[in-house]
Amino acid sequence: MVATLSEIAAVDDIQFLASQQFKEKSKELAGLSAHGLVNGDQKCFSFATETFTGDVGFAVVETTDDAVIIDRLDELLPEIVAC
Repeated sequence: MVATLSEIAAVDDIQFLASQQFKEKSKELAGLSAHGLVNGDQKCFSFATETFTGDVGFAVVETTDDAVIIDRLDELLPEIVAC
């Protein structure tokens, strides 16, 4: 499928195109607020067991440039705790 699409789009270097797309996505993440990054894809679950009652949240940020996220840890950590 990739070969067919790359032929239709006249793309010679699929790997280069993919790397450029991932770089652009990482740039987009850099522009999001800390709250937006932490809560943008968060899924929350409520639990009630004998030993725990409360909510748990899971969130994922996909990037190929982890420096975009790591460089913002000081502002991201308080947002994670606030969830």
